[in-house]
Amino acid sequence: MDIERKLQIARAQCLMDFPFFGHLLLSMPIKEDNSIPTFAVDGKFIYYNSEFIQTLGMDDLKFVLMHETMHPAFFHLTRRGIRDHTIWNMAGDYVINRLLVDEGMKPPADVLLDQKYDKTWNTDMVYDDLIKNAKQITIQGLGDMPCTGHFKDGESQSEADKSEAENKWKTKIIAAANACSKNRGTIPGHFKELINEIRNPKVDWRDKLYALATEPMRDEHSWRRPNRRFIGKELYLPSITKIDGLRKIIFAVDTSGSMNTDLLIEAWSEIVSVVEDCDVDELIIMDVDTDVNHIRRFSKDDLPDALEVVGRGGTAFEPAFDWVIENDEDPAGLIYFTDLYGSFPQYEPDYPVIWVNYGMKDTLCPFGEVITIE
Repeated sequence: MDIERKLQIARAQCLMDFPFFGHLLLSMPIKEDNSIPTFAVDGKFIYYNSEFIQTLGMDDLKFVLMHETMHPAFFHLTRRGIRDHTIWNMAGDYVINRLLVDEGMKPPADVLLDQKYDKTWNTDMVYDDLIKNAKQITIQGLGDMPCTGHFKDGESQSEADKSEAENKWKTKIIAAANACSKNRGTIPGHFKELINEIRNPKVDWRDKLYALATEPMRDEHSWRRPNRRFIGKELYLPSITKIDGLRKIIFAVDTSGSMNTDLLIEAWSEIVSVVEDCDVDELIIMDVDTDVNHIRRFSKDDLPDALEVVGRGGTAFEPAFDWVIENDEDPAGLIYFTDLYGSFPQYEPDYPVIWVNYGMKDTLCPFGEVITIE
C-alpha cells in the first residue's frame, strides 16, 4: 500500500473511531521529511520518515498520528520555556500516551508509558519528576525517541507568535468539540476542562481596574444619573459626571465570617499592588458584612501596610451600594472582594461593578462582572 493511501485510511479510521481526536488530526497537514528518523510535529504540520512509516501497522500508525496531534493541542510546543528539550518531550509523551490509552487506543510496543503517571499528572508535574530522577533516565537523542517521535518546538518564536499559535489551536479544539456534540461523539475529560476555560476565559480583575483608572475623563452633564441633592424636592436635574478631576475607586471588602483571614490578607495585597500602578486619586476602602462597618479614604501614596478588619458578621451586599447613594459618591467603579455568599441589592448601580469572587463558582450576580480567583 502506498503511503498516501495508508495515511488516508488511518485518518478516516481515527475520525470514525475517535471523533474528537480525528477532527483535530484532520486539521494537520502531513508532510514527508526523511531528515527525521520517525515522526515530528511543529504545530502546523506532522512530518514522517517514509521508510519508518512503512514499518507501522494500521493501529500503530493511528496512535502515532493522534499522539503527534496532541503535542500542539496541549501547547507543548509553545510552553517549554527554558526546560530541557528532550525531557520536556518525554514528559509530554507520558501524558499524551496515558490519555490515548485511557480513551481506548492500543499503543505501540515501545511508547513511553508508566502507571505512575496517571491522569492526575500534567506535563509540568511529570517533567519535574523526571528531573528529580534524572540519573535513572536514559536520555535519548531527539532523533532516537520512540516511534511517537519528537516535536520541533516553537522556542524561536516571539511571544506574539506563540500566542497566535495557541489561539489557532484553541479554535481547532472548539471546532472539534462542536463537531462531536453534533454527532454525539465523546469529548475527553481533560479537554472538557480546557474547552470550558477557552469558552469562559479567566480575566484578571487588575486589568479591569486599570481600565477603570485610565479611561479618558471629561466633565459632562448626564440625565442618566439625576443629581441626588434635588431628588427629595422632586426636582430631577442633570448631574455632572466627574471624570476630569478626581478619579475615585471604591473597594468593598466582604469581612463576614465566611471570608477567612488569608483571603482578606490576599485581597488587601492585591489592592495595594494594583493601586500603586494605576491613575487613582482617591481610594475608598469599605468593610462590609451586614452593614458598612468602617470607611477609610486614602490617596495612592498613603496606603497602610496592613488591613484592619472590622466586622466578621453575616453578609449582605446592599449596604455598600446604599452607602454610595447616601453619601453622594460618584465612583469610577466599585470592586467588591467577596465569596459571593450574601443577598444582592434590588437595583443596578450606574457605575461599573466588578465582583472579585474568592468562593463560589458559577454564581450568577444580577449586575456587574464576576471574576473568579481560585
